[in-house]
Amino acid sequence: GPSFLHINLTSDLEKQQKRVLARESEDVAFDQVTSHPVEEQIIQLEKIAHHTIVNNGTTTDLFQQLDKVLGKDTQCR
Repeated sequence: GPSFLHINLTSDLEKQQKRVLARESEDVAFDQVTSHPVEEQIIQLEKIAHHTIVNNGTTTDLFQQLDKVLGKDTQCR
């Protein structure tokens, strides 16, 4: 609805896999995570997002991108 800001966060599949492998406590296989039914609906959610952020950089990069998006949509703050 109008009270929400839908932000689609995406990243390269290879980057996602490296991040999962870097988490030593992760006990679920990457292929299992990406084949989850929720993941299959991502394309539909991307279509209705107000903004898309590509998260291939650092955490700092991600927060800077979020700040830019949130700065554009001051109604949602």
